[in-house]
Amino acid sequence: MKTTISLLIIGIVLISCSTVKQTVDTNVNNITFPQRNTKFKDLSVKSSISASMKDQSMMASANMMLAQMDSISMNLSGPFGIPFGKLYATKDYVLFYNIMTNQVLEGKPTPENMRTAVFLPLSYEDFIRLIRCETPGEPQDFVFEKNLNDDEILFKNSKNPKYIEFAVLSKSNKVITQYQRKDADGTLILHVFYMNYTKNNGIDFSQKQLYKFPELDVNLTLEITELKINPVFEKPFSFSIPANIDRIKLDGN
Repeated sequence: MKTTISLLIIGIVLISCSTVKQTVDTNVNNITFPQRNTKFKDLSVKSSISASMKDQSMMASANMMLAQMDSISMNLSGPFGIPFGKLYATKDYVLFYNIMTNQVLEGKPTPENMRTAVFLPLSYEDFIRLIRCETPGEPQDFVFEKNLNDDEILFKNSKNPKYIEFAVLSKSNKVITQYQRKDADGTLILHVFYMNYTKNNGIDFSQKQLYKFPELDVNLTLEITELKINPVFEKPFSFSIPANIDRIKLDGN
């Protein structure tokens, strides 16, 4: 009888231990980095831009249209609404028409060429992802790093051999509040802040975005004044260039 009771107790203990192991979550926060919203397709924004580059500053306004990751159109205006530039870009090509100098810059949308064209040292794909409040790196590659406070969690992506990505996620709102990129030595290359989120067409979007490039001493603030998510675009983004315009090949070809 004692043997039977002993075996029964041992059995209960083993079952209990087994049950505990099955319910343990390896992620103590029970939060994973969110995947991209597949319902978020196209984007149209009107915004004000303030930029500082070392000892220079600039104010402008921009009308942007983004067709998913395929292409972008941007019209830039200065004070009093005077237009000074037009941009059209895809993942393989960038065209910038400088109205003030009557020149066209064209080439591949590398960070260097994008910086020459629109003062933003980001590749085409990085630029589109960040404007959309998304990480350039794949969401599934971001892993939990640490809790920053009661609401914010830091995630890290080390998959890219050229740099490391960090993203801060708000647990309560499930939105990205900061994005960082560092080189292999830990030097900060880019720091983005996302503020004033609003919901448009069911999608959360930051109304104020701050981009900092410490090594270049460049800061850019984008404030959204009009936002449309998944609008209907009625015509292609590309625009015609007059025949007498001076064309400059950014790639030196």
